[in-house]
Amino acid sequence: MASKVILASTKQSVFTEPSWRYLRHLGYKVEFFDIWNKAIWNNDILVRLTNQFSKFKMSLVVKAEKNIGRKLIKVIKDAQPDYLLVLKGKPLSSEVICQISALGVKTINWFPDATTNWHSIEILSAAYDYFFTYDPYILKRLKALGRNNCYYLPFAANLDTSAVYQPRSEYKYDIVFIGSYEPGLYDARVDYLSVLTDLDLHIWGNQNWLKTSLAKFYRGTVDDQKMFNIYRQSKIVVNIDQQIEVEEGLNLRPFEVTAAGSFLLNDPVKDDIYRLFTDGEDQGSHATIADVERGLQSSDVTLYMIGQGRGVTNQPLRVVMDRL
Repeated sequence: MASKVILASTKQSVFTEPSWRYLRHLGYKVEFFDIWNKAIWNNDILVRLTNQFSKFKMSLVVKAEKNIGRKLIKVIKDAQPDYLLVLKGKPLSSEVICQISALGVKTINWFPDATTNWHSIEILSAAYDYFFTYDPYILKRLKALGRNNCYYLPFAANLDTSAVYQPRSEYKYDIVFIGSYEPGLYDARVDYLSVLTDLDLHIWGNQNWLKTSLAKFYRGTVDDQKMFNIYRQSKIVVNIDQQIEVEEGLNLRPFEVTAAGSFLLNDPVKDDIYRLFTDGEDQGSHATIADVERGLQSSDVTLYMIGQGRGVTNQPLRVVMDRL
């Protein structure tokens, strides 16, 4: 008989649907449990109140999270699964997870967030039977705490091996960046992209971009499918990660861009770009790309290039690399 998994996440998470699909592909019976605080975040009045009164917000969130925990325990008792797989799961307390483990259910967490969430990572990692992080640096810190239940699991993306790519003449965008902007956290994104403003630059992400000097290049928000289509219609996709040098794990962009068959320029701040991708070779890219990168690297910034390089010639690439 197939093993049963309760997948606890939110419908908004980009990890939920792929995880659901591949667990089923592997033969598991999967039941979804939504940990989204609907009672709070789907209520405009409560959202405004929580934004104005921090104590009220804390009280309301704690109450809602306790309610979510009670509901999950009831679902676990009724469904009697073999495994609980939680994606991030900050609303679920350590106490709730320990109660579920006591019921004989193997508890697993894949926490796809950076060291900016270290407080949650440190607390939650102790509660689960298995705790996965995408960042080798975070894993080292957890191992230093004696957490032998912790493991490394990087991101991935779907690869459509049957995809047919459009000719270069039909590309809509020369240079694309898709990602959020948060002051203080992602200032490097503004710094890097500001030197490309006289080129065909297009930016998608959250509306914070409208408060920056790059507002006129902002094209709006995108869902996953639209993002994938934009990548396929772009000559060069730039990825600028959080500039936290001790971190080693990559965000989703390198996997998404190469899965779309696009040409990626990635900053070198995270060591996994060198571990998980082969420069000039991934996605069947032209070997000359590696030569171009080596010829254009500077002492200040070296961008790591992967992807097919469809429609990118050396001269436009040289302009972009020199600027960055």
